[in-house]
Amino acid sequence: MGCCVSTKGKSGAVDVMQPERKKEEKVVPVPPAPVPEEKKKDTAETASLMLLTPTKLGDFTAKNRLALAPLTRRGQRPHGRDGGFDMIEVHSANGYLLDEFLQSVTNKRTDEYGGSVENRLRMLREVLDAVESVFPLRNVGVRLSPNGAFGAMGSEDNVETFSAAIKLLGERGVGYVHLMDGLGFGFHEKTEPFTLAMARDILKGTKAEETVLMGNVGYTKETAEARLQAGEADMIAFGRPYISNPDLAVRFAKNAPLNEDAPYEAWWSSHGAKMYTDYPAMQA
Repeated sequence: MGCCVSTKGKSGAVDVMQPERKKEEKVVPVPPAPVPEEKKKDTAETASLMLLTPTKLGDFTAKNRLALAPLTRRGQRPHGRDGGFDMIEVHSANGYLLDEFLQSVTNKRTDEYGGSVENRLRMLREVLDAVESVFPLRNVGVRLSPNGAFGAMGSEDNVETFSAAIKLLGERGVGYVHLMDGLGFGFHEKTEPFTLAMARDILKGTKAEETVLMGNVGYTKETAEARLQAGEADMIAFGRPYISNPDLAVRFAKNAPLNEDAPYEAWWSSHGAKMYTDYPAMQA
């Protein structure tokens, strides 16, 4: 797929993530702490999955901190490049493993990976070190969700935590910060909303002249353009609207109407093309 994107003269990134508490039941979850996620009915309103209760702390000693095997294949090029992708996006959001280490609501460790904000950032730093061994950080993005309630996340110190995380990413010179600042996927309401303007100010205080800031979640053409015009972001990402509008960028450019939003079940489609790649493009 990445090769197809490149041949069109575009750039593509592959998202790299580890689910932990969202693993299948046959796999024993080993997150930063045995903090269960409350089980809820999986609906558009709750947007929460039926998950396992973690049973033990992860053992992250010096000899077993991070395995590089998923990033390389027998000393060859990293998997992202094998697929023709130009960039890697490290998924540190939505209650997945790295987000669980970042947030105090899930990280209850008492070792060097828990407690202070600096300690809770350790896993993210080590992942960046590992990724940098196979991809230059200018070709690496990191996704963060300081406002999200998905996965029973949200901590009272999130402003402090994610301010430190964004400062770290700016100092490391990553290619882009993918900030899920919108509240349309559920807001935990434990802090003030973390905004693009806040992230922009933090990045300005680092050496991140070339680090791109991307906003996401619930944007429309109009609200996205407002953020861009205000200089609060360099780009805005669109996800779900692309499901029902495969030519979304063309429709935006022509101020054309959009198709009806895809239903919730299409977000996690496991039915092949149905409701996933069968929405019509705009007629020429």
